[in-house]
Amino acid sequence: MTMDPHVPAASEPAASEPQPVVSTESSGQIPATATPQPTAVPAAPVFDMTSTLADPVKKWIAYSVIAGVVALIGSLGPWVVVSAGIFGGVSVNGTQGDGVITLFLALLTIAAAIVYLLKPGKLSWLPWGLIGAGAVTTLIAIITFSKMSSLGGMMSVGAGWGLFAVLLAGLATAGLGALAMMASRAAKAPTAPPAAG
Repeated sequence: MTMDPHVPAASEPAASEPQPVVSTESSGQIPATATPQPTAVPAAPVFDMTSTLADPVKKWIAYSVIAGVVALIGSLGPWVVVSAGIFGGVSVNGTQGDGVITLFLALLTIAAAIVYLLKPGKLSWLPWGLIGAGAVTTLIAIITFSKMSSLGGMMSVGAGWGLFAVLLAGLATAGLGALAMMASRAAKAPTAPPAAG
C-alpha cells in the first residue's frame, strides 16, 4: 500500500490548520500584576535621655523641668509660719497669696521645657522665657521674705519650707535659662577655619 505524498500524515498537523489559542480569561487565570509595596511609616520620635544630656542646650532645658517641679511643690507648701506662743500657730500656704503666680509659672516652665525636648526646633525663645520666669519667681519670694520681717509683736513669724523651695527654684530656673542661652549662642557661632600649616 502506497501513500499519496500530497496527503499529510495523521500525526502531522496541516499547515493551514489554525492552532488553538488558550485565553487567559476563559481558563480563569488572572494575569500577574505588580504587587504594591507598602509605604514606610515614619517612626514616632523617641525621647533619648543620653542624647539629650549630650546636647548642651537640651541638658540645661531638661534640668529646668526639675526646677519647675520644685517650684510647683513649693508653691503648694507653707510660705509663712506664724507662732503665737501658748496660743499655738498657723501656717499660710503659698496658694493663699502670690504662690498662685509662682504655681502658674512653674506649670508653664515644665510644659514648655517638655515641648522643647520632644519637638526639636520649637520654642527657640525658651531660654529667655526661663530667665524671665525664674526672675519673677525669685522676686516674689524675696518680696514675701521682706513682708515677714516687718511683722512682729507678740507673734513669731517665720518662713515655711515652701517659700525656701520657691526661692531656690526661681534662682535655678533663671540660671539654667542663662546657661541654655549661652550654649545656644555658642552652637550658632561660626567656627574658625583651621590655620594653614
